[in-house]
This record gives sequence, C-alpha cells and structure tokens, in this order.
Amino acid sequence: MEYVQFYYLLHVHVPLINKSQLIGLPVFYSCTNHICVSAYAKWNKSSLSTAMLKDLQERCPNIRELELIRTNLSAVSSEYLPRKLHNLYMTFCFIPPHWFKPVSKEMGSLDELRELDLSLSTKLSNDDLADLRCASGLTSLKINGCYRVTDSGLKTIADGFPKLQTLEMADISCVDLALALHHICRGLPDLQRLKLGTCKISNDAMAEIGCMKKLEWLCMVTCEVTATGLAHLSNLKLLRYCDVSGCQQITEEIVQVVRNALPLCEFIVQQPISP
Repeated sequence: MEYVQFYYLLHVHVPLINKSQLIGLPVFYSCTNHICVSAYAKWNKSSLSTAMLKDLQERCPNIRELELIRTNLSAVSSEYLPRKLHNLYMTFCFIPPHWFKPVSKEMGSLDELRELDLSLSTKLSNDDLADLRCASGLTSLKINGCYRVTDSGLKTIADGFPKLQTLEMADISCVDLALALHHICRGLPDLQRLKLGTCKISNDAMAEIGCMKKLEWLCMVTCEVTATGLAHLSNLKLLRYCDVSGCQQITEEIVQVVRNALPLCEFIVQQPISP
C-alpha cells in the first residue's frame, strides 16, 4: 500500500500534552507519516508523556517523520519512538542524559532512521551520541548549538555513522578541531555537506577539510579562517557552495584566488556591518 503524504502540525500552548488529547484527534490514521509537536511549556515541566508516545507508535505505525520543538522529554521514554522513522527532528528540546539509551538496547530499533536534527537541544552530550550509534544508517546529523558535545563526541560521530553525507556542528565545544576533522575525513568518506560556525579553524584544520573530496557544500559563518587556510579548498573540485560570511580575515580578493581554481563554486562573502 502506498503511504499517503500527510502533514499535521500540533501546536500546544499548555504545560502538558496528555494521552486523551492525542486520542481525541481524528487526524491520527495509519497513513499519517509526518507529525510536528510544538510544546511551549516551562522547562521544569514535562511536555509529553511516555503514554502519548506509546499511543502514537501504536496508532501511527507507518509514521516516517516526527518533529519535536521546544519539548521537555524528561517524562518520556525513547523506548516508544516509532520504529519506521526516517526523519527525527528534536530542536530546542530538553533531552535528559542518556535519553536514547532505552531505544539503543533494542536490536534494529532505529535501523530506518536517516535524518536526525538535535540542534539547540543543549543538554545533548557525548554520551548521548554514543547511545545513538544504533542508528548507524544515518545520512544526516545536525548538532548545531549543542555546546556540551566535545572532541570525544565528534570522534564518536566519525566512528559510529559511516554513511553520513550531511554534518552540521556549528557552535559546539571542540578543543582540537584539526584532529576532529581528521577523524571525520577518514571516517565519513561520503560527506557532502559540512557546517561549522563561530570557531577558530586553523590552517591544519582547513587542510583536513581540503581532503574531503566529495564535499559539495561548506558553511563557515563567523569562523576564524586565514587566506592560507582557505587556499586548501582549491582541491575540492566538487564544491559548489561555500559561505564565509563574517570571517573577518577573508575578503573578496582572497576568495577570488580560490574562485579561480573552483569556477563552479558559489562563494558568499559578507562582512558584518560595523555599529
């Protein structure tokens, strides 16, 4: 049976979502494959319940995409995440430590997951990424603003998600970015999209990026990059987009040198307006 593409947006502006609210909504049929829950609750109160997630799993067995926005997951067990999820977006969420451990213990529980966005879920840590290695089929991972993720977490990503094609990791806490990018370059041979942000990218780190031969899209907004470092991009013959907006040392003249080597690449060079 072909699945019907259905988009449903559930905006909840009350502190709690309970099971009765979910059951009372006629929209939840087996053909539903995208649900967005936006719960603007206080952080000290749980926005969802395990009962609700379990009911969702049972009533929507074919759901492919689940989006949670500003959701407190402290009273929810990952054990009841829908098993056929392809895309899971959990942005601005309160994710307790080891929240993914229950689902990681079940064989094949996240085998079909391909896209995972945890951006700005600031409780996310290296241990959580280790628990997520059960989703080894991921092709896209976004952890922008997850500042508790450090060098160790990036090593876990490089070792545990070999099929990644997209990796966004702006505004995280990495001490040795060159070493982390070395692991990423070796562990993620199919990487096509990479996002960094608000960090210092040394010449050695740029050299590692220059070895990512399949890279097509690169964002380094407000990063510290030198002209020497940027020159390493000349080796990326598949690169089609590069954003160096806000990189103070990078000017149009410097970019033009690399642009000559990569005529098909679009470079974005915008310096912040001085107050």
